[in-house]
Parts: sequence; structure tokens; C-alpha cells
Amino acid sequence: MHEYLTAYHIARNAHLVDDVISGYLTRHKDAYLDISQVFIFLCGLNISAANTLSGMVNEHCYGKMHTGRCRSFQSIVEAGYREAVLNEQTGILLRLSHFRVDKKNLSDVHSILADNTTIAQVLEVMVYKETDPDIHTSPRVEFDLSSCHKLK
Repeated sequence: MHEYLTAYHIARNAHLVDDVISGYLTRHKDAYLDISQVFIFLCGLNISAANTLSGMVNEHCYGKMHTGRCRSFQSIVEAGYREAVLNEQTGILLRLSHFRVDKKNLSDVHSILADNTTIAQVLEVMVYKETDPDIHTSPRVEFDLSSCHKLK
């Protein structure tokens, strides 16, 4: 309940993302984990504020000083994306630069990557054996990487 009320307060006072949360992210190493549920709720309440927050956390996790230390951030962004879609938010532009794709998150990652091609740095694709029973029922999705100029 506390997380929802916090998200509601931030949704109504979006300046708090820049004024308060950015400082919290800077001061605490794994702060993105502490605010993960707030972020997910915020995606359903105020996608503009959530977009800004995802950009900050992405920079915090994968910026020059912190490269690659936030492996669980992607799952948080995926949950936030689903929350935004369920709440019929428009303008979903959640930021993510490191992607891990498998059969469970294929659809969400496809949608999120489409809006992050200019900042995408890592794309890890889990490939399954032909004997995997789900291989024939999984949706076929193509990733257009032509705009992903920062992929390492």
C-alpha cells in the first residue's frame, strides 16, 4: 500500500522524480530495487514521470560509471511496461539499453526495444534447441536492428 501511495504522490507531483528520486539513486547503490514497485505503479498512473524515471535508472545502472550492474532492471521495466499497457497509457517510452531476450519475454522486449534502438547497447538472445516443445508454438518476432548503432 505504501508503494502505491508513493507512486500516486509522485504521479501528481512529477517534479519529485528530478528533485528527490535522482538524488536517492545517486546516494544508494541499489536504489532502483528499493523503488521498483513504486516505478511499476507509476507506469500505470503517470507514464511521463515513469519514462523520466526509467531514463534516470537506466543511466544509473548502465552509465559510464556503473556499466552492467543492474541485471534485474530489465524485468522491472517489463513489469512497468505491462502495467502501462493495462492502464491504457499512451506515450510509453520506458528507457532500457541492455536487453536479454528469451521465450518468456519476447513480446515485451520487442515492444520496448522498438523505442530504444538509438540507445540499445547490449542484446542477448537466448536460443533454444529444436527439441524444445515450445519452439513451434512461440510467436515469431523479427527485431529490426538497423537503427541500433550503439550495440556492442
